[in-house]
Amino acid sequence: MTTPDALPQALTLAVHEVRTPLSIASGYLRLLLRADGDPLTDQQRGMLEKASFACARISALVAEMNELSGVVSNTGAADGQELSLTALVRDLVSTFAEGRDRGVIVEPRISDRPIRVIAHRRRTTRLLEALIRSAVHEREGPGAIVVFCDVLLDDAVPWAVFAVGDEATVRSLLDAASDPPRAFDEWGSGHGLAVPIGRRAIEALGGRLWSAAGDRPRGSALRLPLLDREAHDA
Repeated sequence: MTTPDALPQALTLAVHEVRTPLSIASGYLRLLLRADGDPLTDQQRGMLEKASFACARISALVAEMNELSGVVSNTGAADGQELSLTALVRDLVSTFAEGRDRGVIVEPRISDRPIRVIAHRRRTTRLLEALIRSAVHEREGPGAIVVFCDVLLDDAVPWAVFAVGDEATVRSLLDAASDPPRAFDEWGSGHGLAVPIGRRAIEALGGRLWSAAGDRPRGSALRLPLLDREAHDA
Protein backbone atom coordinates (compact mmCIF):
# COMPACT_ATOMS: atom_id res chain seq x y z
CA MET A 1 0.00 0.00 0.00
CA THR A 2 1.37 3.43 -0.95
CA THR A 3 1.24 6.46 1.32
CA PRO A 4 1.64 10.19 0.62
CA ASP A 5 5.17 9.91 2.07
CA ALA A 6 6.20 7.01 -0.18
CA LEU A 7 7.81 9.08 -2.95
CA PRO A 8 10.00 11.33 -0.77
CA GLN A 9 11.02 8.31 1.32
CA ALA A 10 11.93 6.34 -1.80
CA LEU A 11 13.92 9.28 -3.20
CA THR A 12 15.77 9.77 0.09
CA LEU A 13 16.63 6.06 0.23
CA ALA A 14 17.83 6.06 -3.39
CA VAL A 15 20.03 9.10 -2.74
CA HIS A 16 21.56 7.43 0.31
CA GLU A 17 22.21 4.14 -1.50
CA VAL A 18 23.72 5.70 -4.63
CA ARG A 19 25.79 8.53 -3.15
CA THR A 20 28.44 6.44 -1.34
CA PRO A 21 29.44 4.02 -4.16
CA LEU A 22 29.30 6.90 -6.64
CA SER A 23 31.65 8.94 -4.48
CA ILE A 24 34.11 6.01 -4.33
CA ALA A 25 34.03 5.46 -8.10
CA SER A 26 34.51 9.18 -8.78
CA GLY A 27 37.42 9.32 -6.37
CA TYR A 28 39.26 6.46 -8.04
CA LEU A 29 38.72 8.01 -11.47
CA ARG A 30 40.21 11.31 -10.28
CA LEU A 31 43.21 9.43 -8.85
CA LEU A 32 43.79 7.61 -12.14
CA LEU A 33 43.59 10.86 -14.11
CA ARG A 34 46.13 12.49 -11.77
CA ALA A 35 48.38 9.42 -11.37
CA ASP A 36 52.13 10.07 -11.34
CA GLY A 37 53.01 6.58 -12.60
CA ASP A 38 53.08 5.41 -16.19
CA PRO A 39 51.56 8.08 -18.44
CA LEU A 40 48.14 7.40 -19.86
CA THR A 41 47.66 6.98 -23.57
CA ASP A 42 45.29 9.42 -25.27
CA GLN A 43 42.74 6.62 -25.62
CA GLN A 44 42.96 5.69 -21.94
CA ARG A 45 42.68 9.31 -20.83
CA GLY A 46 39.69 9.82 -23.10
CA MET A 47 37.91 6.78 -21.68
CA LEU A 48 38.58 7.86 -18.09
CA GLU A 49 37.41 11.41 -18.78
CA LYS A 50 34.16 10.10 -20.27
CA ALA A 51 33.63 7.88 -17.22
CA SER A 52 34.37 10.83 -14.92
CA PHE A 53 31.89 13.01 -16.83
CA ALA A 54 29.23 10.29 -16.51
CA CYS A 55 29.84 10.10 -12.74
CA ALA A 56 29.48 13.88 -12.47
CA ARG A 57 26.16 13.73 -14.35
CA ILE A 58 24.90 10.96 -12.04
CA SER A 59 26.04 12.99 -9.03
CA ALA A 60 24.05 16.00 -10.30
CA LEU A 61 21.00 13.77 -10.77
CA VAL A 62 21.38 12.43 -7.21
CA ALA A 63 21.43 16.02 -5.93
CA GLU A 64 18.25 16.72 -7.93
CA MET A 65 16.60 13.61 -6.45
CA ASN A 66 17.42 14.90 -2.98
CA GLU A 67 15.95 18.30 -3.85
CA LEU A 68 12.83 16.73 -5.38
CA SER A 69 12.34 14.74 -2.19
CA GLY A 70 12.26 18.01 -0.29
CA VAL A 71 9.81 19.82 -2.57
CA VAL A 72 7.49 16.79 -2.81
CA SER A 73 7.30 16.71 0.99
CA ASN A 74 6.79 20.53 0.94
CA THR A 75 10.13 21.17 2.66
CA GLY A 76 11.23 24.46 1.13
CA ALA A 77 8.89 24.14 -1.86
CA ALA A 78 7.57 27.68 -1.32
CA ASP A 79 11.01 29.26 -0.89
CA GLY A 80 11.45 32.27 -3.12
CA GLN A 81 12.62 35.83 -3.45
CA GLU A 82 11.59 38.88 -5.41
CA LEU A 83 12.95 38.85 -8.96
CA SER A 84 12.26 40.23 -12.42
CA LEU A 85 10.84 37.46 -14.59
CA THR A 86 11.49 39.49 -17.74
CA ALA A 87 15.18 39.96 -16.85
CA LEU A 88 15.56 36.27 -16.08
CA VAL A 89 13.98 35.22 -19.39
CA ARG A 90 15.96 37.81 -21.34
CA ASP A 91 19.23 36.50 -19.88
CA LEU A 92 18.29 32.93 -20.78
CA VAL A 93 17.41 33.79 -24.37
CA SER A 94 20.56 35.87 -24.88
CA THR A 95 22.82 32.88 -24.13
CA PHE A 96 20.70 30.07 -25.60
CA ALA A 97 22.45 28.58 -28.64
CA GLU A 98 20.93 25.11 -29.08
CA GLY A 99 19.19 24.41 -32.37
CA ARG A 100 21.10 26.96 -34.42
CA ASP A 101 22.91 24.19 -36.27
CA ARG A 102 19.48 22.99 -37.47
CA GLY A 103 18.30 26.47 -38.44
CA VAL A 104 16.10 26.86 -35.36
CA ILE A 105 16.17 30.36 -33.88
CA VAL A 106 14.75 31.61 -30.60
CA GLU A 107 12.59 34.72 -31.10
CA PRO A 108 12.10 36.73 -27.88
CA ARG A 109 8.84 38.58 -27.28
CA ILE A 110 9.58 39.95 -23.85
CA SER A 111 7.93 42.94 -22.23
CA ASP A 112 10.10 46.03 -21.83
CA ARG A 113 8.60 46.56 -18.37
CA PRO A 114 10.07 44.69 -15.40
CA ILE A 115 7.64 42.00 -14.25
CA ARG A 116 8.24 41.41 -10.55
CA VAL A 117 7.32 38.05 -9.03
CA ILE A 118 8.24 35.89 -6.05
CA ALA A 119 10.08 32.77 -7.24
CA HIS A 120 13.04 30.55 -6.46
CA ARG A 121 15.69 31.94 -8.82
CA ARG A 122 17.72 28.77 -9.46
CA ARG A 123 14.73 26.43 -9.77
CA THR A 124 12.85 28.85 -12.02
CA THR A 125 15.90 29.45 -14.23
CA ARG A 126 16.49 25.71 -14.69
CA LEU A 127 12.78 25.13 -15.34
CA LEU A 128 12.50 27.82 -18.03
CA GLU A 129 15.73 26.67 -19.67
CA ALA A 130 14.38 23.10 -19.81
CA LEU A 131 11.07 24.28 -21.32
CA ILE A 132 12.87 26.33 -24.00
CA ARG A 133 15.20 23.43 -24.79
CA SER A 134 12.28 21.02 -25.06
CA ALA A 135 10.44 23.30 -27.52
CA VAL A 136 13.58 23.69 -29.63
CA HIS A 137 14.14 19.92 -29.70
CA GLU A 138 10.53 19.29 -30.75
CA ARG A 139 10.77 21.73 -33.64
CA GLU A 140 10.86 19.77 -36.91
CA GLY A 141 13.03 21.58 -39.42
CA PRO A 142 14.28 25.18 -39.40
CA GLY A 143 12.14 28.01 -38.12
CA ALA A 144 11.42 30.17 -35.09
CA ILE A 145 10.61 29.24 -31.52
CA VAL A 146 8.83 32.12 -29.80
CA VAL A 147 9.66 32.93 -26.18
CA PHE A 148 6.91 35.11 -24.72
CA CYS A 149 6.99 36.90 -21.37
CA ASP A 150 4.44 39.58 -20.44
CA VAL A 151 1.44 40.37 -18.29
CA LEU A 152 -2.01 38.98 -19.19
CA LEU A 153 -5.35 39.60 -17.53
CA ASP A 154 -7.61 36.93 -16.06
CA ASP A 155 -10.95 38.42 -14.93
CA ALA A 156 -9.19 41.79 -14.65
CA VAL A 157 -6.46 40.25 -12.48
CA PRO A 158 -2.98 40.58 -14.05
CA TRP A 159 -0.62 37.59 -14.09
CA ALA A 160 2.99 37.19 -15.15
CA VAL A 161 2.93 34.74 -18.08
CA PHE A 162 5.72 32.87 -19.88
CA ALA A 163 5.13 30.73 -22.97
CA VAL A 164 7.39 28.97 -25.47
CA GLY A 165 6.70 27.17 -28.75
CA ASP A 166 6.15 27.93 -32.40
CA GLU A 167 3.83 30.77 -33.38
CA ALA A 168 0.61 28.74 -33.42
CA THR A 169 1.49 26.86 -30.23
CA VAL A 170 2.19 30.04 -28.27
CA ARG A 171 -1.14 31.51 -29.42
CA SER A 172 -3.00 28.43 -28.16
CA LEU A 173 -1.05 28.46 -24.87
CA LEU A 174 -1.91 32.12 -24.28
CA ASP A 175 -5.57 31.50 -25.15
CA ALA A 176 -5.63 28.97 -22.29
CA ALA A 177 -3.88 31.27 -19.79
CA SER A 178 -7.10 32.40 -18.09
CA ASP A 179 -8.08 28.80 -17.31
CA PRO A 180 -4.93 26.66 -17.68
CA PRO A 181 -5.50 22.92 -18.09
CA ARG A 182 -4.26 20.71 -15.30
CA ALA A 183 -2.49 18.25 -17.60
CA PHE A 184 1.27 18.69 -17.82
CA ASP A 185 3.90 16.10 -18.71
CA GLU A 186 6.81 16.81 -16.37
CA TRP A 187 8.80 13.64 -17.01
CA GLY A 188 10.28 14.34 -20.44
CA SER A 189 13.73 12.89 -20.98
CA GLY A 190 16.92 14.87 -21.29
CA HIS A 191 16.25 17.50 -18.64
CA GLY A 192 17.00 15.65 -15.44
CA LEU A 193 14.54 16.60 -12.72
CA ALA A 194 14.53 20.35 -13.41
CA VAL A 195 10.90 20.33 -14.61
CA PRO A 196 9.35 18.26 -11.75
CA ILE A 197 11.26 20.35 -9.19
CA GLY A 198 10.43 23.65 -10.90
CA ARG A 199 6.78 22.78 -11.36
CA ARG A 200 6.30 22.09 -7.66
CA ALA A 201 8.16 25.25 -6.72
CA ILE A 202 5.96 27.34 -9.06
CA GLU A 203 2.72 25.76 -7.84
CA ALA A 204 3.73 26.19 -4.17
CA LEU A 205 3.90 29.94 -4.89
CA GLY A 206 0.44 30.10 -6.45
CA GLY A 207 1.45 29.56 -10.08
CA ARG A 208 0.54 27.01 -12.72
CA LEU A 209 2.21 25.19 -15.63
CA TRP A 210 0.45 23.81 -18.69
CA SER A 211 1.33 22.28 -22.06
CA ALA A 212 0.04 22.62 -25.57
CA ALA A 213 -2.59 20.06 -26.55
CA GLY A 214 -1.55 16.95 -28.46
CA ASP A 215 0.20 13.64 -28.01
CA ARG A 216 3.58 15.38 -28.33
CA PRO A 217 3.27 18.84 -26.81
CA ARG A 218 5.48 21.29 -28.69
CA GLY A 219 5.37 24.06 -26.12
CA SER A 220 4.64 24.94 -22.53
CA ALA A 221 3.60 27.91 -20.44
CA LEU A 222 3.43 29.07 -16.86
CA ARG A 223 1.90 31.90 -14.92
CA LEU A 224 2.82 33.45 -11.58
CA PRO A 225 1.14 36.05 -9.35
CA LEU A 226 2.47 39.56 -9.84
CA LEU A 227 4.03 41.46 -6.97
CA ASP A 228 2.93 44.91 -8.19
CA ARG A 229 -0.52 44.24 -9.63
CA GLU A 230 -1.66 47.85 -9.12
CA ALA A 231 1.11 49.13 -11.41
CA HIS A 232 0.02 46.79 -14.18
CA ASP A 233 -3.66 47.65 -13.65
CA ALA A 234 -2.89 51.24 -14.52
